[in-house]
Amino acid sequence: STARMLELCLALEASPQAPTSRQLVLDAEALTRLATSGGAMPPHATRALAYYSLGVLRIRFARAWAHAPPLLQAIARSQPTTLWPLVVDAVASARRSLGIG
Repeated sequence: STARMLELCLALEASPQAPTSRQLVLDAEALTRLATSGGAMPPHATRALAYYSLGVLRIRFARAWAHAPPLLQAIARSQPTTLWPLVVDAVASARRSLGIG
């Protein structure tokens, strides 16, 4: 459900302040299961989860980075038309911030 997805995102976001590697892995795995639940999540929730996953890659907490690619892969498989425009925008934004084209 969307509420569960948001609850898990908040738990993962809090992990740099209260790192518990076991809970971090459990929450990330639960998010991945939600993303692969066969389209059970509405597109707006999937979009929010995709933004969240891309944002995890920008934080300075390396333990969280490993959990973003499987989640992005799950979203790419279940709702690719939701994910890819966001990835293209994120790459374009990164290029602009680096002064590359």
